[in-house]
Amino acid sequence: MVLFFYVDDIIVTGNAEDEIDQLKLILGHQFAMKDLGELKSFLGIQVERSSSGMKITQKKYALDLLKRFGLNDCKPAPTPMVLGQQFSQKESNPVKHPEKSRSLVGALQYLTHFYTPR
Repeated sequence: MVLFFYVDDIIVTGNAEDEIDQLKLILGHQFAMKDLGELKSFLGIQVERSSSGMKITQKKYALDLLKRFGLNDCKPAPTPMVLGQQFSQKESNPVKHPEKSRSLVGALQYLTHFYTPR
């Protein structure tokens, strides 16, 4: 059995359904809980089940990010900046909305930490 905790969310999974049910009963006596059924998404990660196994993806999270930052019409690029570009504090303008830039960087870090290419 495996338990994943995040703030007030718990995912319980494993091969022994009777043990999972017993754990849910025990936890239900101690805490106010609601069983939401089969896992479909958690922290921006979508879960899809099929006869061949389970697939997890962040496609919806990535598309929501593009929409949130007004980039839904952008085109893919292997390197999304000018190659060989030199940056200098003296020659650059300050970012107009640093909180928005920080938010985007944090969201992209979350997205890329999850992704592992095969």
